[in-house]
Amino acid sequence: MFMRRGSHLFQTEENFTSTFIELQFQALSDNSAYLYPDEEQVPTGWKEGHLIKIPKKSDFSNCGNDKSITLLSISGKVFNRVLLNRMKDSVDAQLRDQQAGFRKDRSCTDQIAILRIIVEQSIEWNSSPYINFIDYDKAFDSVDRTTLWRLPRHYGVLEAMVNIIRNSYDGFNCKIVHGGQLTKSFEVKIGIRQGCLLSPFLSLLVINRIMKMSKSGGKYGIQWTSRMQLDDLDFADDPALLSHTQQQMQEKTNSVAAVSEAVGVNIHKGKSKILRYNTACTNPITLDGEDLEDVKTFTYLSSIIDEHGGSDVDVKRRIGKARAAYLQLKIIWKSKQLSTNTKVRIFNTNIETVQLYGSGTTKAIIQKIQVLINKCLHKILWIRLSDTISNNLL
Repeated sequence: MFMRRGSHLFQTEENFTSTFIELQFQALSDNSAYLYPDEEQVPTGWKEGHLIKIPKKSDFSNCGNDKSITLLSISGKVFNRVLLNRMKDSVDAQLRDQQAGFRKDRSCTDQIAILRIIVEQSIEWNSSPYINFIDYDKAFDSVDRTTLWRLPRHYGVLEAMVNIIRNSYDGFNCKIVHGGQLTKSFEVKIGIRQGCLLSPFLSLLVINRIMKMSKSGGKYGIQWTSRMQLDDLDFADDPALLSHTQQQMQEKTNSVAAVSEAVGVNIHKGKSKILRYNTACTNPITLDGEDLEDVKTFTYLSSIIDEHGGSDVDVKRRIGKARAAYLQLKIIWKSKQLSTNTKVRIFNTNIETVQLYGSGTTKAIIQKIQVLINKCLHKILWIRLSDTISNNLL
């Protein structure tokens, strides 16, 4: 179902129930004449949003640490789901294999595993890869919309669908939610709005365009097969550029930066980092005259990649995080009011997920992390260490 919420009723701000919306849009999705009206316009109410601030760091006084999410019309979001379902499969087949973000059967774990394999194989065979972890400044808040509406057509999206999406952006107004009150309305003229179901899809088109038009798609990558080179690994708007020499990485970085700027997004020089292996070359990678920082470790998709390869550092950090999360909930584990089943469910959702993120890359990592999981479960289930019990039964 479009709401992805089950069959029970829930009320929206527009006073529609989920059942009402599902029935209306089931008919809508099956009838292209209704889906693409002659006017190719959306209701005015769909062009209004409330912008809420979500702090990313503990310093609340710095507005630069805030991430913004736009709360949109529920019925408008359901309509966008219909559009997305009609576009995504045909477009997905045309995207580069290097991109794993927001795609079926792709995940963060896949990208982490691939990068670890590249690093470990490079160390083993004494090759010298350069990795440039690109960070875009404010991601897609400044994307040029003229380019944005041109990209879907390039992938064969129907003109009517593109026009409707563009119309939903034309004249779009926002109010900021602050202190429980709303500011005056203002028009948003650039960028992709965060909170819209179509935003991840549109952002993939932008990144795919950048990488295809830059020198990331030539002879500047690392040798992947006898006939193919791997130029980059991308997860949504977090690309990691790959090259074998400093000169190749410099040219690739300049090219990606130029194409990015042409579509309205800029690379954050302070947050983009360089990781290099098995090389005595210390010449910096520069961008607009500024040196990009060389680092010995980098947190890629929440998993640590370091200059020595392997996963020991990341496993230790993840075990430490899980142990800290477990101790914070000590009062729950000792509670006699909560059932064992409830405690195990809390453990699975709050502790185990912290440990197991990214651990599926190798069996060795899983085995290391499983040790702490078993210790925690022994305490939760009141199993003494002297009691013999198999891991499978536990």
